[in-house]
Amino acid sequence: MMHSMSSRTKRFSLTPRELEQFHAQGCAGPFTLYGPDEMKEI
Repeated sequence: MMHSMSSRTKRFSLTPRELEQFHAQGCAGPFTLYGPDEMKEI
């Protein structure tokens, strides 16, 4: 079953530590964008 992006969008925000790292290094991650079960649906 296909889901539109808007129906599958989750709220995401960086933690204060991740935000600090982003400002210092210019990148964020690694982090899990989709779990294994979610990838099977795509």
